[in-house]
Amino acid sequence: MIKVYLDWNCITHCKDSLVELKELLQQYRHIFICPYGVAHLRDIQTNLNANPKEYEKDLDLLTHICGGHMILCNNDRLEVLNVTPREYLLDNGKDLDFLQNKFNFPYNSTRELLRIAFNPKDLHRIAVEDNPQNVIPLINSIVKKNLHVFDSIDALLKQTSAYRENTLEMRIKEIYFALDMLGYKSEAKTKSFSNIDTDAHHIANACICDYLISNDKKMRDKTKAIYSHIHCVTKVLDPQSFMKEIPKIAQQCYEDDLIPKVMSTNGIPTMQDDGAHYKALDYPLWGTFKYCYNANTLDSNMPGNMAIFRPGNFMFYDELRPLATITALGLPESQREAQIEHYIQSYVQSKPIEDFAFTLNGNNYKYDCLLTTQDNLPALRVSYDRI
Repeated sequence: MIKVYLDWNCITHCKDSLVELKELLQQYRHIFICPYGVAHLRDIQTNLNANPKEYEKDLDLLTHICGGHMILCNNDRLEVLNVTPREYLLDNGKDLDFLQNKFNFPYNSTRELLRIAFNPKDLHRIAVEDNPQNVIPLINSIVKKNLHVFDSIDALLKQTSAYRENTLEMRIKEIYFALDMLGYKSEAKTKSFSNIDTDAHHIANACICDYLISNDKKMRDKTKAIYSHIHCVTKVLDPQSFMKEIPKIAQQCYEDDLIPKVMSTNGIPTMQDDGAHYKALDYPLWGTFKYCYNANTLDSNMPGNMAIFRPGNFMFYDELRPLATITALGLPESQREAQIEHYIQSYVQSKPIEDFAFTLNGNNYKYDCLLTTQDNLPALRVSYDRI
């Protein structure tokens, strides 16, 4: 299923100005799933003592939208938990309350000290840059010119970081702080460090999802800059744009000619300094498979009409039913439910079905499909012929 990460601003406005978003996600719940993380719970904690009634309403709303779909990153180790917000807070609420309401850091004074090291004209160039993808390359050139011993923002942060874990979450957070401190879409001085840190935490969580939806343009632009820098394929949209996309996504991820179309545009990897990168599909195949690569890019002896499809980095348990439904698409209706249940139970027992073959006939193509596993996640091998 397509994983949509809503920042807290979006979720809280599902009570009023974004009711339509909540209704659309409910209508298309067979396609979309909305994970939540610690950052959402930290946002909720601001009302724990100030407004207990709103705190309870917030917990209920977060549960209604996200259910028990929690993602938790510990030192780059991803945990996928089946736990509701209230259940998680029973064991961890005091720690999150400290982080959000009591932990303090002299962020504004640190921001002023950092800016002293840079030419005001260079800071102005950063502040007025229109294209988020250009911001970090611009900062790299300015860092190299001003600080000499460092040739990039990454080298500077690596040297000055108080954190030594060097996890993806900390890297994203530090780049986010650096962008803000150097004047790119800076937050107001009245915004607390804990809230800025929570925003950065949302961005770190969302980088393993398909979409990040935020109503905050400053946050969206900083996110686009960071994701471009780390080659993250998560799409960043405002709620209104995403709501317009939802019906189109739901329709096009089941299009008859999607497989050959995406093979020609998504199947060839691009090479980056940190390895090969596959472009994410605009519309995941059957709402499940996010990446595609042509089989003959891995082995030139493989036919050109064969592709491998993969989901994202992780799956929730209740994503098994939509996936299991794929295994039954070619069966008579009387046999489908038994096959779906058989597939689900095989995963529950940690014995996933491998090499399950089926054939699909569309309007223009015949597809021979083989559902297997790669790296403990489902993978679909497809070859096609035009009818």
